[in-house]
Amino acid sequence: MSRRMDRRSFLKVTAGAAALGGAAFPPRRSEAQDKRTLVVAWDTDIDTLDPAHFKAIGGYVTVEVNLAGRAVPWPLITAHVHLLLVGFMLTLVFGVATWMFPRPARDDARYRPWLVWVVYWLLTASTVVRVLGELGAAAAGTRGSSLAALGGLGQLAAALVFVANMWTRVRMPGGVTPTQLLR
Repeated sequence: MSRRMDRRSFLKVTAGAAALGGAAFPPRRSEAQDKRTLVVAWDTDIDTLDPAHFKAIGGYVTVEVNLAGRAVPWPLITAHVHLLLVGFMLTLVFGVATWMFPRPARDDARYRPWLVWVVYWLLTASTVVRVLGELGAAAAGTRGSSLAALGGLGQLAAALVFVANMWTRVRMPGGVTPTQLLR
């Protein structure tokens, strides 16, 4: 005979079991084999992260960047930042917003699901074009390129298409929709 358990009861049972398990098996302190070794996880040590290596890396960066004037070229930094912030984070934000915003009404013809794919591919292609432009600028020794600017305009266009497509889904539960405010 199976009894269906609700979520609250399930959480009580699992929290109780975790508390009992934690009391029965207390954590023990991990110790590295060498005192200079950094312990990063349970019984895991990484020998290359001892303080001497950190000091050596810090000294190298100080000499190369501050004294010798050799640093990472600016276009490489911007290419890396755009890959992370636009290529990953903005795509993640767009995906989560598309999933989490309230669904449009079935008879609402203003929301077009195929535009979600347009936004995705436009953002992805524009990010690739932008990074290629930044890498080309780094190879040429300049600060920017028209290819990077074109990629940036494509990224802006993808964001505007996203906002235009999602605008009808922005509403408070039981409240008025943004289009009703504009009337």
